[in-house]
Amino acid sequence: MIYCYNYFETNKPYKYNDFDKLSDPDEEFINEIKKVFESLYDIDNMNDVKDIDSLMIFIQKNLMKKSKKSEINELNDDQQTIYPEIYNESDIKWKNDELIRKLINCCLRKNKESKHKFMLVISHLLPILVEKSYKNLVEELVKELTYVKVPQEWFREKNKNHENFLSIHEDLWGYRFPKHKTKKIQSSIFDRFEREPRHHVTLCYVPLPGLCTFPDDDNNLFPGGLSPFIKLIMSNNDEVLDDKHTSTKIFESPFFHAIIKFKWHLFGRAYHLLTLFMYIIFFILFVSSITLDFNKRTNIFNAIKDYSGEIIIAASKSYIAAITATIGDFDNVTNSIVNNLTIAEAVKSNIDVITATIYNAALDAEAKLPDIDIVSAIYNATIEAINNTKINDTIITSAINNVTIAVINNNYKMEIKKAINMIELTAINEAINSIDGRQLMIVCIILVAIGILFIIRYIIILVKNGLGKQCLVSTYFLITLKILIIITGLMELKLLDYGLEILGVFQSISLFLIWFCLFWILFYFKNIGVFAIVIIRICRKTLCLIFLLVIILFAVAHSTMVYFSTVPPEFDDDKNVPKENTFENYVKSFDNEWIGFTSSSYEFLDSWKINYLVILVKILFSLFTSIIIMNLLIAVINNIYDDVYQRAYTEWTVVRARLIAFIELAFSLPKDDFFINSIFNFTRKNKDYFPPTIIYEVSAEKIKEWNISKTSNIV
Repeated sequence: MIYCYNYFETNKPYKYNDFDKLSDPDEEFINEIKKVFESLYDIDNMNDVKDIDSLMIFIQKNLMKKSKKSEINELNDDQQTIYPEIYNESDIKWKNDELIRKLINCCLRKNKESKHKFMLVISHLLPILVEKSYKNLVEELVKELTYVKVPQEWFREKNKNHENFLSIHEDLWGYRFPKHKTKKIQSSIFDRFEREPRHHVTLCYVPLPGLCTFPDDDNNLFPGGLSPFIKLIMSNNDEVLDDKHTSTKIFESPFFHAIIKFKWHLFGRAYHLLTLFMYIIFFILFVSSITLDFNKRTNIFNAIKDYSGEIIIAASKSYIAAITATIGDFDNVTNSIVNNLTIAEAVKSNIDVITATIYNAALDAEAKLPDIDIVSAIYNATIEAINNTKINDTIITSAINNVTIAVINNNYKMEIKKAINMIELTAINEAINSIDGRQLMIVCIILVAIGILFIIRYIIILVKNGLGKQCLVSTYFLITLKILIIITGLMELKLLDYGLEILGVFQSISLFLIWFCLFWILFYFKNIGVFAIVIIRICRKTLCLIFLLVIILFAVAHSTMVYFSTVPPEFDDDKNVPKENTFENYVKSFDNEWIGFTSSSYEFLDSWKINYLVILVKILFSLFTSIIIMNLLIAVINNIYDDVYQRAYTEWTVVRARLIAFIELAFSLPKDDFFINSIFNFTRKNKDYFPPTIIYEVSAEKIKEWNISKTSNIV
């Protein structure tokens, strides 16, 4: 049995203030820890240990040393049966589990002796054990921390059985301990959705005081120091929980789930709902802005189209009128071809040139909106269309002398000016002056900028505390999305001008991503998030099979493209033309193979119906891909689903835990005297939000099953 130095030899009962300060490592506690180290390890030189952080540094330096590489005895080849290099362990990082286990056992024993403050050491040591990959030790420790019943002396009513009582809350429902004097836990209207039928529960607690508390810091913007809870959450930098990571057993443990539920009910849900509310406002504003901009652009295009159509009709009539007024019935035209044509037929080529000029001018003007007067641009283009150089090469112009051409052009300009002045401009002016989404987009950019500031604060705090590498992919995705939205907004405001086509691309991508982001926010609600985790896991597990399938499709698409380039399609007797070659390029060929795989439709092979090799390849392709691989994929997904669904809730809980960590780092402040705290009071020293520990309800049946399993494992 391990000997521990007895702290508080007299087993005096704790008072409320003692529990309230359970997570505060005072000087008295540090001195007692030093005595423990002296008794356990015969270490008395601990002058540098002044607080809990320096204690953790001391433990890492003195109890987690690496051994030197052992020298391999050099033997002659004749003497070596198995080469020593095979079983040499010098390259493996050495960890002294026994030294750490001594300290942990001592703290656990002290906790059972009602000296609960010693568990502060384990609370701060736990993230270090995860970081240093003490996997076996962490798994042993998790077993000791699971379903620890609340001591009898913590209850106000003495000499009464508190093992079982009735509850309507869901399993692992948590409460702060001790109950802070200044604020009660408020019930939420959302709690009713998590109620269950009456059942017997037992109160347990998380024996890790200080796990969720932050160290003191005076920097409000980018404070230093993280809680052990944050360090645990950020220990795995993958978006989805890694089964082999040291933290896995912690994340699977009931006490971890109880902590997350408690934090979610206490402040996580409120902040997330506030975020959802703000996002919905942003979503509506952004979609409305783009919709208004889209509607205005559509109305302008339609108005321009109608206006251009009227202009083109007027230009055609004006040119015919100019020709008729100038040269009459073409008596003075010597070209025999022209003499045999009517006026409309003769001038058709010139009218086509004028029409094309006006149409192109309208398109150019549309692309430059709103920086151009589109009415004036079309008007000027219509007037100057008569001077287009292409008109000089037409049949009618070639048959007329230059003097007559000049008269025709002047008559055209006079006629078209009269016609244009008669065209109504109300529709196009209303479209141009209609409301767009610029004002709404300005609000959206401001909201996005505020969101970026919170994310940047979160990243800087992580980097400042040495966890910059643990920034998740989702964090960078959010920044990229917000920057994309800002660029889209600036383009819509014409502060960045790259044309309507580029603007349309950015708007469409932004719309898709903000819809996806809406799903992402809803992901943190259980009924949606668990199934999303299942989908993510299935995609990961089937990645190799999908990759194999894609390689097969690429191979078949390539080979069929080459083959059908040498085999001409059959002749279509009904249309008296050769049938279409549906494999003329690689894109079409791959598209055909994909259609054949997904729908088993082979209409693209109709051009080679009597080719026996094509029929054979079609049968083999259907057998191998549509029948074998597709059914194999379905079978694999079914097996993966059964396996993944069991862990989906745990993985989703870890994702929710990362959201809570983000809220704590991005929104909380170290000091109480900051002006924002007068509104939210979400400070890191506020024990309403960061209590010393929590107690939680556990089904009496689960406690019984757990004790039986522990006993059987020991046996």
